[in-house]
Parts: sequence; structure tokens; C-alpha cells
Amino acid sequence: MSAMNFETSALAPRVLDEAAEWLMRLHDSAVTDEDRRACERWRQSHPDHARAWARAEQLMNKLGGLPPALAM
Repeated sequence: MSAMNFETSALAPRVLDEAAEWLMRLHDSAVTDEDRRACERWRQSHPDHARAWARAEQLMNKLGGLPPALAM
């Protein structure tokens, strides 16, 4: 599979939802170090998780840093 196909292939809606939840959780003022470690474990547990996380971060960057709840 080429890099282009890898980046643009579809991700399961559940995985995208999980990435969005992690993004909101990590931007919450009550985030803990354990939350950060748990997110890192989730991202590393499957290549699709890492891809979904990268996509969520790109979206946040494109939205210019709006609060996560508003951006979602």
C-alpha cells in the first residue's frame, strides 16, 4: 500500500470517535498524567488509532485552536 493510500484510506467511525474523545479529554483542564499515558497506549495499540489521532490533531490545527467542545 502506498503512503497516499495509507493516509487517505477509511477509518472505522468508532476509531474516529475514540480519537475525538481522547482529544477532548486531553484538552480538559482536569487531565491527568495517567490520562496522557492511557491515550499514548491507545494510540500505540493499533496503526488505525495512530492514524485517527493524527487526523484529529490536523483538524484541531485547521480549526485554529478552537476549544475542543466547540470544534467537535
